[in-house]
Amino acid sequence: MTAASFPENSGNHPFPGDLEYLAVELEWIRARARRIELQRALGDVDEGTLRQGHFRSHAVSLVNSADRVRRYLEEEDTLRLDIDTRLAVNRATGPVVGLDRLCEEHGLNAFERHVLLLAFVPVLGSNASMNSISRVDAVMTMGPTYLEGVSLFMELGLEEHFRGLLCLLPDRPLRSQSLILRIPVMPITDSARSRSLIPLEADH
Repeated sequence: MTAASFPENSGNHPFPGDLEYLAVELEWIRARARRIELQRALGDVDEGTLRQGHFRSHAVSLVNSADRVRRYLEEEDTLRLDIDTRLAVNRATGPVVGLDRLCEEHGLNAFERHVLLLAFVPVLGSNASMNSISRVDAVMTMGPTYLEGVSLFMELGLEEHFRGLLCLLPDRPLRSQSLILRIPVMPITDSARSRSLIPLEADH
């Protein structure tokens, strides 16, 4: 799904259930991960290469890539607005989606919500395209641990990142309420990560 393919006035309708909600969140996650991946790649351009007689071709490439970042950001923002508008209807009139219920019942903050949301990506099975998963992997594995990846995905500053790490404390809901089975604290591979952080089912 892209921003251009939304049904007209889709934001006026609540999500009918958790699968429909998570499927649209997955599209936003994919769009955001794609934009972050390209944006970070632009920041890693080797300036030494530009000085070796390839300035013009690299300059054109940078302009084109920057334009793609802007287009990706527009798609990302459109998806996010649609999701948040529909969630507002769910919260006002129902049905309540499972992730909202977990956050309300356990007092989860935005970082903890994203820990759970992003953990759903590798367990969505046939509901998630491999392209979506690979895009998210490319961003999430930029950090040495899953929580570092969450911070990168949320684009948190250093202070916000360290505040987010407080969710690791044993008395915080993710661990004290067993909302996740394990939290990896060592560097992990793509395949290991998908087995290391397992959320509860959203409707439990």
